[in-house]
Amino acid sequence: MDKQKLKCPTCKRGFELNSQVPETCRRCGTDLIAISHIARRANSFFEQGRAFFKQQQFEKAHEMFLGAWKLKKSHKTQKALAAVLICSGRYKAGIKQLNSRIKRMNEDMKKTTQHQENANNSIKNISCFSQKDSDLFAQFIQITKVLQTSKWHEHTVNSILHWNIEEGMKANLPSFEYTVFALTCIRQFVGQDDLLNETCERYQDFIDDTKRENIVKRQNNFTEFLNGNISGHSDDTCLHKYFKNNRQFIDAFLYGALIVHGPEKSYDTHRQRYKQMYNDKENKERYLYALNHTILEIMVQASGIAVILQEDFLSWINQDLVPKPDIFWHEIMWKWMPLDDKV
Repeated sequence: MDKQKLKCPTCKRGFELNSQVPETCRRCGTDLIAISHIARRANSFFEQGRAFFKQQQFEKAHEMFLGAWKLKKSHKTQKALAAVLICSGRYKAGIKQLNSRIKRMNEDMKKTTQHQENANNSIKNISCFSQKDSDLFAQFIQITKVLQTSKWHEHTVNSILHWNIEEGMKANLPSFEYTVFALTCIRQFVGQDDLLNETCERYQDFIDDTKRENIVKRQNNFTEFLNGNISGHSDDTCLHKYFKNNRQFIDAFLYGALIVHGPEKSYDTHRQRYKQMYNDKENKERYLYALNHTILEIMVQASGIAVILQEDFLSWINQDLVPKPDIFWHEIMWKWMPLDDKV
């Protein structure tokens, strides 16, 4: 059996059918169960056809090759069909099959050339693209996707801030655990990693001017939201008392609440701002609601960039123009883990 006859339809990673093909692609998470089953059946038909062909049982060989062709159209199967037709005396049908194969090969070569030209035109400074860039882009896309598909996101988009006489201001907010999860993810965008800005800066090196303008605009919007005057992004006057911008607001929870660092590494200013919120019992729900929706806005802005980047990045990878990322996807790793000790 030939090697690497199955490719992931999304990221094009190759798998050997004579080895254990995973249920999902370890690179991108695409379900491989159905296509691997079809590919194995097609390969089984082809191998049976080869065995019959060697025994000069051409009718049975033709039946097997035809079955393989219906499941998975490939050049080797079309070549085998042509050979068995000619050997069984059906010369016209065999020649027609050969001509059809030649036509398909020419079309495939033309498509490959066109894709290569389009890909080369869509990426600039390709010689400067490194493994580090590939890992950077993959991690940015991964963190964005993790936030988009999280329970935190599901709860946040459905949260509502309301007020009543008996309870005062209340909101159906994500739990503490969900919020901490989102904070630790978003820290890669706003903390020392500076993942969003670094991704945008590197991505701009490889794209044309029109697309670059779009990314620069989105990056500037992110910077303005994070560092601009908080009164321009929030109507909550309680936030205006303690914070100049959304960065200070997020840092008060990340570092002031000691979620990331311990007391020795956390700046006094972050701890002081968090303490002021903590003592402002009347506005507790407002602070938590604002925190989750601030994280949500950052995720939305990152997602807008990730959608554009992912389309280009996947195209470059599929054309073998750039190195594949050496990133091990979080969601796949955790799917391998047992749910409890009994599993």
